[in-house]
Amino acid sequence: MKEVNTMKNKKGSTIVWAVMLIMVLMVIVGASLSFAYINYNKSINYRSSTQAELTAESVAQALASQITEASTSPTFETEDDQANADHTKALIPAENADPIVVDGSDIEISNQKMGKVESITFTRNQNNKLTITVKAAYSGQSASVDAIMKKDKDSNIWTIYNYERAKS
Repeated sequence: MKEVNTMKNKKGSTIVWAVMLIMVLMVIVGASLSFAYINYNKSINYRSSTQAELTAESVAQALASQITEASTSPTFETEDDQANADHTKALIPAENADPIVVDGSDIEISNQKMGKVESITFTRNQNNKLTITVKAAYSGQSASVDAIMKKDKDSNIWTIYNYERAKS
């Protein structure tokens, strides 16, 4: 009879050890899945933030290029080109004047996958520096980029001076 009781105790302890081992493995698997999910979300947020930043920078570069082109030539070949240049020049405020703010709903980006422009602000100071601040958003993340332009005193041509990324 003693042998039977010993066998029953060994079987019971084996079941306890098996259940404990399964529970430990479940905790490890659960922690691993949580870690993977957190890293996945961080990756998505980083990608969205980077895309918003790239959209803002692209728009700032395009505007800076357009302003430089509009200030380079007094006349253009076609009426459309002249109208675009006149419209672009109208975005540049007078020295120390109030900034000109363009709402994002007025701006159309051809590729919607790039994100959305929330606003553009044109500010000009007394040193003939024009700051173009573009705020863009993508998938809940936003970013701002400043394009700083200088006006040459002799030629009156606006040239890009610096790009700065603002923290969002």
